[in-house]
Amino acid sequence: MVIIKVLEAKNPVWANAERTSVVLDVNFEHLNEEWVSFHATDDDPEPHGRLILDQAKMGAYGPIGPYVDNE
Repeated sequence: MVIIKVLEAKNPVWANAERTSVVLDVNFEHLNEEWVSFHATDDDPEPHGRLILDQAKMGAYGPIGPYVDNE
C-alpha cells in the first residue's frame, strides 16, 4: 500500500451544494513541490482523499469558500 502524504493544501472551495466534496490546491510529497488541483470527496476510494476532505472541514487549510453553481 502506497501512502500519499500531503505537505500543504490551500484554497478549499465547496465543490457541490451538499458540501460532501471540496476542490483545493494540494502539494503532495511525491510530486516534488508541484501544486495540483485536487477534488476530495466523502466517498473517495483512496484514504488520502477522505482525509483531505476531513481536514478541510476542520479548517486545516483555511476557510472553505462557498459553492458556486456555474450552470
